[in-house]
Amino acid sequence: ALSDLDLYGLSLTMSYDFDAFAIKSITAYRSFESTFGRDSDNSPFVVVETFDDMEQDQFSQELQFSGQAIDSRLDWLFGAYYFHEKGDNLNLVRTAVLDIQSGGSVKNKSWAAFGHLSFDVTEKFRLNLGVRYTDEKKRFTPDQQVFFNDFTMPLFGGAGFTDGQRILPFQEYERSFSDFSWTGGMDYHWNDDFMTYVSYSEGFKSGGFNQRVFPPRTEPGSFDPERVAVYELGWKWSNPEKTI
Repeated sequence: ALSDLDLYGLSLTMSYDFDAFAIKSITAYRSFESTFGRDSDNSPFVVVETFDDMEQDQFSQELQFSGQAIDSRLDWLFGAYYFHEKGDNLNLVRTAVLDIQSGGSVKNKSWAAFGHLSFDVTEKFRLNLGVRYTDEKKRFTPDQQVFFNDFTMPLFGGAGFTDGQRILPFQEYERSFSDFSWTGGMDYHWNDDFMTYVSYSEGFKSGGFNQRVFPPRTEPGSFDPERVAVYELGWKWSNPEKTI
């Protein structure tokens, strides 16, 4: 077994309050390198052994502008988000008669704009509304090959493969995704401890590429985005020692 991981990250949050609004900046960076492997058959022979070599760097930046209006009855927040990632991940599967390398490199970018409003209709009744637009681009360059070892030809005959044959073409593939989602709701504060609410919200998770492919094909598989709609009705009670 083999396992080695080097990981570090940095983050910086800055904020400043002006007379009319406040601004907040959230900056973050992370990087890691990792190598790990496993002897799947747990024997002194090479039956199935796996090795992974990974490295990744990512950077994100978020800006938020917030404030109040209409005699402090309206709380507002608007902002933007940016994310950039690049990485390499090679996976080697060694068998008694053939070695297979999968994985490759990725370059991903994402940006979003968002806003949220919260308005006090009365001292107890509040309305909430939020929106978000997301745009993402994902790139994948597969580096996937079949390698012969000392036993490939005498025991396996190559099985129709050639040494160094590409499982996928060595070229960059790209997919883009975008989504507009929103959330809305209302809540009523019966007293300082008890509140009821109803809300609706939407979520989005972008698609991407399948990293491991076998047998050889002309292009990698990919998957579509996931979207979800959530309805919620509930109550919150902050002090159970008191009666409602």
